[in-house]
Amino acid sequence: IQVIGIAIPIVIMMIMFLIVIIATIKETIKQARCKHVYYHETRACDAVCNHCGKNLGFIGTVRKERAANSA
Repeated sequence: IQVIGIAIPIVIMMIMFLIVIIATIKETIKQARCKHVYYHETRACDAVCNHCGKNLGFIGTVRKERAANSA
């Protein structure tokens, strides 16, 4: 009876951990495959991709990189 009382919380915790891992992997794959064509600026002057939500870094740096690549 004590083993079941210990095993149930461990199994629940493992299932929750697995759900978090799967969600993280899906988000990482989505961000890796995204071209980050469209982005918006946050109040913290960061560029964030509209499609995948990845933080691309400081908006000034992103603009300079885009200008250099298009020229």
